[in-house]
Amino acid sequence: MAKDYRVLAGQATQEQLVAYLSKIQGLPNIQPNTSLEKLRAKVKELGIEDDDYINMPDDGEADREEARLSRQETVIDVSGDNVTVTVMGYEAARDRAKELGGVLVGTDGKPLRYVDFNNWPKGKILIPKTNDFDGKHDVPVAPNGRQMFIPRGQDCEVAEPFIMALMEARGTDYTQEENGGAMIPTEVQRHSLIVKRLPEYTILVPREKVAQAA
Repeated sequence: MAKDYRVLAGQATQEQLVAYLSKIQGLPNIQPNTSLEKLRAKVKELGIEDDDYINMPDDGEADREEARLSRQETVIDVSGDNVTVTVMGYEAARDRAKELGGVLVGTDGKPLRYVDFNNWPKGKILIPKTNDFDGKHDVPVAPNGRQMFIPRGQDCEVAEPFIMALMEARGTDYTQEENGGAMIPTEVQRHSLIVKRLPEYTILVPREKVAQAA
């Protein structure tokens, strides 16, 4: 399954906004020659500000963006009993912990709990309201059987497994061929999701591995 990558709405190109509005949001009448001004206005109508991130369909950029984030968001603090490494995003943090021989810890200072996600750090997301039949209802999401309902139209802080479940949820849209032909199914992202901030994870590394961490 293709992954998504993110760009700041205010920095997105015309081509990126066309892809976002047509493929991710599923808006009709979005053409490759639609002006950048009109595209930005459409984005604003969705409640998305210039400093908000938007998800883009993957064109191979996802892996490059993930690598960039893991490089730029890693900070090392050598105060305390252990070396503390903070990394943005779970996959980058998990890989870094394995590389350093450290342990991912939660907000309570204990190892991350994969059963209930209660001690996972939180990220910030926004699910815009839409004109779909359920476009104003809370959105249910249940990674690992742990269900929560996320309200639309407001910033919410949730653990990353819930964010990833929303990003990976897929639905089907149907478009009819010309002259009343067959209905053609197309897989689309189920929810319009704006990830405003990924969670920041803490890795504790034993003192003897300080040199590796640095």
